This record gives sequence, C-alpha cells and structure tokens, in this order.
Amino acid sequence: PAKESRCQAPGPRACRQDASPRRSPAWIGHTRSVRTTTLRKGKVQSGNSDSEPKATIETYGGLFLLTLATLLYEVLLTRIFSVTMWYHFAFMAVSVAMFGLTVGGLLVYLRPNYFTPARVDFHLAASSLLFGMLARAGFFIHARLPVNAPTSLYNLPAIPFSYALISVPFVFSGIGVSLALTKFPAQISKLY
Repeated sequence: PAKESRCQAPGPRACRQDASPRRSPAWIGHTRSVRTTTLRKGKVQSGNSDSEPKATIETYGGLFLLTLATLLYEVLLTRIFSVTMWYHFAFMAVSVAMFGLTVGGLLVYLRPNYFTPARVDFHLAASSLLFGMLARAGFFIHARLPVNAPTSLYNLPAIPFSYALISVPFVFSGIGVSLALTKFPAQISKLY
C-alpha cells in the first residue's frame, strides 16, 4: 500500500512535483450543462442552464449588424455635428452615444420583469427596428433645427433638445446589446 505523503512546503505550488501530471479538464471542447445558483428575495434557487434561451445564428448576426450600425451612426453624427454646428460640438456625438447606450442598459437592468428570457427574441428585434427608424427620424429632425449659431440665445434651447433627440436611438441600441449579453449567459464569450 502506498503511503499518503503530505507536503510541508509553504505555498500550493511547492508540492506540485509530488502530484500527478497536469491534464486539461475533461470538459474543454465539450458541451456541458451548467448549474446556476441565483439569489432572489433572500432565497437561493438553483437552475439548470438547459432552461435558459440559446443564442442562434440570427442572434449573432443581428448583434453584429446592430453594433455595426451603432458605430457607423456615431461616426456619421460626428460629421453631421461638425457641419450643422460648430466643429467643437462634433465630439458630443461620442457622449450622446455613451449616454444613450447607458440608459438602454439601465432599462434592461431595472426592468427584469419586462425583459424576460421568454421574450428576448421579440425585444431584440423590436429594439433593433426602433434603433433604425429613430436614427433616421432623429437625423431629419436635427437637420431642421436652428442650431447653426450657438452664440444666439434663440438657438440655445435647440442644442440640448437636439442632443436628447439624437440619444434616443442609442437607447434602443443599448437595450439590444444589453439583452444579448445578459439573456444568453452560456454564450457570452462568443457574443462579446
């Protein structure tokens, strides 16, 4: 019978020469079922990942197109702001985009009863559609606002209104991206 030898060296790596050779975990490269534990109102609930929604190829493609459209719209806004307003307002497009994306993510976080996993496909499609429609409408409304001379007191209220209007499409983009990243936890590495 082999004796059990205990290592007396300090630290976990000092005794490694006595241990069996390293092997990669058996689950690498294989699909497996993940047990998740969540805390809801003081009670611990366990759930199997088989009941969670799975991201399809349409989800991956839709998320790619939504994020691509969001980035392109943001670049377009920098060009539009530099022409319709003074050039130093062009960098507000980045701030407006970040604000809208954050509001969309907060809505998904604060309204978990509305954005349920059962309706994630509907909400992803609706937020993507609304992003496209409102981006176009926001651009046309912005083009008709009198923000050419920001030094005028008459045009001063038009600037915050324009920024609020332009941020609305980014809210729906933020909802779509947040839903894709939070409702498919098993595939988050591939979705990201």
